[in-house]
Amino acid sequence: MISHLIFKRLYLTVFLVGLFLSTSYAQALPDNEMRAHYINVGQANATLLEFSSGAILIDAGAQDAVTDQALIRYLKRFFARRTDLNNTLNLVAITHCHEDHNEGLKNVANTFKILNYIDNGARKGSGRVNQKWLQDKAASLGINYDAYTFDQVFLYRGITG
Repeated sequence: MISHLIFKRLYLTVFLVGLFLSTSYAQALPDNEMRAHYINVGQANATLLEFSSGAILIDAGAQDAVTDQALIRYLKRFFARRTDLNNTLNLVAITHCHEDHNEGLKNVANTFKILNYIDNGARKGSGRVNQKWLQDKAASLGINYDAYTFDQVFLYRGITG
């Protein structure tokens, strides 16, 4: 009888600690924190920056169809934890027009809400199909789109090389 009571208390304690940890982890980050999620998309690039009130995806690369789906699964798990973000990316930024940086772009745009999208304005390169697609579809998808060249970014900040 005593061992059964101890087991019940232990089980209840573990359950309550697990519940506390899972609910505290699901909350937004403190205002002064940012987390970087380096998403495994094979020989490609995708980084999610998580903030207290939003998320930014830098590159949506994928090596192939398998890693394209891995990117979507990762983002779905992220948004399942961060329900306060309502499946919304505040910004998707594509660094340049190569497949290893934007192969999953169309799938991301069709699966999640994107508020803002920026790239370098290029319409040539191995990733031109996906980049041109979102450049052309952004307005109809309710996405604010802007293009910034490398020079524009550094001239804007007053940085010289």
